[in-house]
Amino acid sequence: MASNVNETAIPKEELAAMLQLSYVYSYCAVAIAALIFFDYAATVPQEAILVWSKPTNKFSFPSILFLLNRYLLLVMGISLILITFWWDTSLEYVV
Repeated sequence: MASNVNETAIPKEELAAMLQLSYVYSYCAVAIAALIFFDYAATVPQEAILVWSKPTNKFSFPSILFLLNRYLLLVMGISLILITFWWDTSLEYVV
């Protein structure tokens, strides 16, 4: 009876390359999220002046488009951080 464990195992070099790419992806995701949060924080005063202080026609098409773009990007940044630091390892992957 032959064991199939070695036939389906990932070679160590390939596993090391996959882990390294995973770290690079994580660093890039955190950097992108940091840029999104920085941009959001830096432009809040301009948003308050240009969008929220207009007394008439506050919800025009351009302002709705701007707000959707702005807050959906913020949601994307938050989800990038949550996905990057979410660690779920089931017992089948533990060596």
